[in-house]
Amino acid sequence: MAAKDYLQKKNEFLSDAAMRDFHLGSEEAGNWRVSWGHVDLEICRLWKSPGTMGESVKVAVIDTGVSSADNDLRGRISLSSISLIGGALEDQSKSHHGTMSAGLIGADGNKAGRVLGVAPGCELISLKAGNENFYPANVELALRKARELQAKIVSISIEDYHAPPPAIRRLMLDCAEDGMIVLAAAGDLGTSDLSYPASCEGCISVGAYLLDEQGRRVVWPGSNHNIFVKFLAPGNNLLTCSATAAPAFYDGTSAAAAFAAGVMALAASAVGIGRIDYHRIVGCLSAGKCCDVIGDAPSPSDDQGYGVLDPSALVARLRNDT
Repeated sequence: MAAKDYLQKKNEFLSDAAMRDFHLGSEEAGNWRVSWGHVDLEICRLWKSPGTMGESVKVAVIDTGVSSADNDLRGRISLSSISLIGGALEDQSKSHHGTMSAGLIGADGNKAGRVLGVAPGCELISLKAGNENFYPANVELALRKARELQAKIVSISIEDYHAPPPAIRRLMLDCAEDGMIVLAAAGDLGTSDLSYPASCEGCISVGAYLLDEQGRRVVWPGSNHNIFVKFLAPGNNLLTCSATAAPAFYDGTSAAAAFAAGVMALAASAVGIGRIDYHRIVGCLSAGKCCDVIGDAPSPSDDQGYGVLDPSALVARLRNDT
């Protein structure tokens, strides 16, 4: 059976009675409550069967904090959240980067924006590690805090092109050995440059893809390409939360890493937290059938790692993995 293309998935999404609460008609009308990435990776079908929205999974978002606006994150942020740089947890970045990352992962759609993240049932922990700049010492503190709080998934939509200190490299390996899954943005230069912390051993480097005008998958031009990239996730014009009640749209490998973190939360909830960790994820990817390669690229390749992540196939593989 040939794989479904985006148009087929969109038509199924729009015609499925169980999906009607997630949209008010055509995508072009701008009234969807989910991103095109939800439809292309059939996230809403995971919500139906096995029937999880990420419940019981702790997801730590290391970023610029979260806006206190009346958006779809209001009431979603765990009381364990903290600013590691002092001051308020409020997102004071010009781009509201942390708010958009957190919204894409776990917005619950219950406020004015009606936006739904990938894992709206997860426990969302905001760890503020910077405003515009992220110093390694603060990223290290945030990682240590995520580990202390026993976060299962850690999303880091941060890119730095200076090799991190040995302490962060060791800590990343320690997190992996603890069973944590840390995902980070591969970088937005469109080059082979190594972005950190994504290129640390023990971290999953996430690249980005988009859909062209014909609905075909294309590697996002700004996505960095190197041997550390593990897979691609949606990374262009993704619906998320803003610093107001209105929705926002998020681009780049930062968006892709956050989206992938939401997927991992769904997977952990679906198969059981004890049956998923960094090593099992990498093993599933290398075994094949958890990703779809764009074009005729080898697998893995620097451009796309093992390809576009297939969440349903990943969950099935994890369930069968002994």
